Amino acid sequence: MKKLVLLIMLVLAFITGCTNTENKSVLKEIKRYNNDLNKKINDINDEGIYMFYAKKESYIIFYGKNKEYSNITEEISNNVLTINFDSNESISSKISAYKVTSSAKFDTILLKENGEDIHFNSIIN
Repeated sequence: MKKLVLLIMLVLAFITGCTNTENKSVLKEIKRYNNDLNKKINDINDEGIYMFYAKKESYIIFYGKNKEYSNITEEISNNVLTINFDSNESISSKISAYKVTSSAKFDTILLKENGEDIHFNSIIN
């Protein structure tokens, strides 16, 4: 019995020690938009990167009228969420929406387009 309890404690300690919230994916691409998000996306006029708060959730929208956003990746370091992506001119419009899903701790979001720091076009409640 003691061996079983010790084994369970060892397994739990191993699982807990191997969990690293900084390596979990923060952004989850969404294909179907809820009504609140759809209304806010429809109100966008200018190309760019937007952050929306809808109820208790937050979303990041890559809105390209003549621009395509690709290779979107994220990492968390020192409480900073860095979102890296590439952009290229395009003849078509494309909207990519991501839900911020992680419980990882960050207090700042840094956007890097083609390696250069940029800002959100707008942050909307």
